[in-house]
Amino acid sequence: MSDRVKPPMEWPKTGVVTVRYENEVQDVYACRYGSLTELAKEGVAKFGDRQMWFFPDFELRWTFNQFDEIVNNVAYSLYEDYGVRKGDRVALMATNIPEAFVSYLALAQIGAVSVIINARLAAEEAERQFEDSGCTAAIIEGSLWERMKAIPDKIPALRQVFVTGKEGGGRALPFSSLMEKKAPREILVDVCERDVCSLIYTSGTTGRPKGTITLHRAVVNNAMHCLRLPEDVYRTGERPEDIRQLIVTPFFHVTTLHTLINNTLLGAPSVVLTTFKADQAIRVMIEERVASLPIVTAMYWLFKLQPRYPELVKTGALRYISQGGSPMPPEMCTQLAEEFPNAKIANGYGFTEGASLGWLLLMAGDWNEMLAKPGSVGGTLGNSRMRIVDAQLRDVPRGQPGEILASSPGISPGYWNLPQETREAFFSDAEGRRWFRSGDVGYMDDDGYTFIVDRIKSMICRGGENVYCVELENLLCQHPKILEAGVVGVPDNVLGEKIKAVVWPIPGETLTPEEVKEFCRGRIADYKVPDYVVFTQMPLPRNPGGKILKAELKKIE
Repeated sequence: MSDRVKPPMEWPKTGVVTVRYENEVQDVYACRYGSLTELAKEGVAKFGDRQMWFFPDFELRWTFNQFDEIVNNVAYSLYEDYGVRKGDRVALMATNIPEAFVSYLALAQIGAVSVIINARLAAEEAERQFEDSGCTAAIIEGSLWERMKAIPDKIPALRQVFVTGKEGGGRALPFSSLMEKKAPREILVDVCERDVCSLIYTSGTTGRPKGTITLHRAVVNNAMHCLRLPEDVYRTGERPEDIRQLIVTPFFHVTTLHTLINNTLLGAPSVVLTTFKADQAIRVMIEERVASLPIVTAMYWLFKLQPRYPELVKTGALRYISQGGSPMPPEMCTQLAEEFPNAKIANGYGFTEGASLGWLLLMAGDWNEMLAKPGSVGGTLGNSRMRIVDAQLRDVPRGQPGEILASSPGISPGYWNLPQETREAFFSDAEGRRWFRSGDVGYMDDDGYTFIVDRIKSMICRGGENVYCVELENLLCQHPKILEAGVVGVPDNVLGEKIKAVVWPIPGETLTPEEVKEFCRGRIADYKVPDYVVFTQMPLPRNPGGKILKAELKKIE
């Protein structure tokens, strides 16, 4: 190893100890919550009549006490009136409506498992997940009911269905009746960190979604990371209760479910938009003086097109900006630093199998390093561990791409009803430490900073040369006329695969394929220059987590 090669970048591991836990070696926080409900109840005890939630679309504000009362009402009714018990799986299919957040906490309180169903799914897709998870009950947003109402009759095990709002339909009862019926007492079930909290289906960018099992242990680990961030990483000395956050990522995405809700329970007042609308989000951030903005890359570019974006920049209220879901283009990092010089900018990397912040690489705090390494995801947070390996699971040298492995108490025990896929994705090493094979390609530089390169299954092999899509996408996004770019491989009889770039130009700008190719020449190797360039007049297709849907890109002509 060269003398200038530094140890891997790691954020402080305050309060972390190594234990053998259920026959696995793990690094855990010695002092931690026992379950999601313990976390929630502590927040109520600490913050009481302070504002907890604001839902602008419903003109609704709840304090911690008000939210807790409604959660108790729903938990009591589900348990006593409808027989939902510990371990029962209950589907939640909703956008960012108040009832979704109530349901999630109420189910956790009685030990039931929240099965998170993407609200954008077609009925046939949703039905497969209802059936796969073995749901015995479901809570469905009222606006989705018309296209989902045939599902209950097709799944005999589904005993009870609730639809948000004051009107049911068919077999479905109005969810409002659960919220409004006063609970005579608080229902508390014996739930510990070993119990399952949720099933959340993966993004499915490379195949059919898999039900990822998330334990209360992972949610708690996520919460502990949230607590440590301001002190160990951002080094601001603030507490979560000092940081008003905006929630625009979907409820059914792991970031919202297992990180942003945790932040709220820890005291961060949250402003929640039902769905993402760039103009509305900017207006609300200005009016509510939002301090923390978690986004995906596409949201940032859409923000910049809004007429009130300069006003948002001028307010200076944003103190924390975090990006995830896909690698942050280097120019986005640079522009954010210029626009918000007093904000902490974080480029994060996690996954559903790690409960979002339950396992995380994060670039934040070392600002000189960050600006010198735009696009890096930095180092491991808290009790997270990482390796970068070859196909034989051997650690690779610095600078060489390999598959990222992750280990922490936040890692899932596996996929629901998929033992083979679980064995392929998770394994224990000789020490007894359990690892998740992310399927992502990354490398670590000589300074110990990590960069994400691509998905293994998305990598293009052109004439025997590996082409990493993210590298080319980041380059294309540096073109002054390009708003977004996605890259895929397309079959070729001679080279095996050729490179196709799908480009969304800035509205009003004109581009030609040759102009795009010429921009790439001289900046990257000739075999990485796109063979084909096609244009679209709308944002690139993405899943709820912000990842580009490569299969859909291939269809764009």
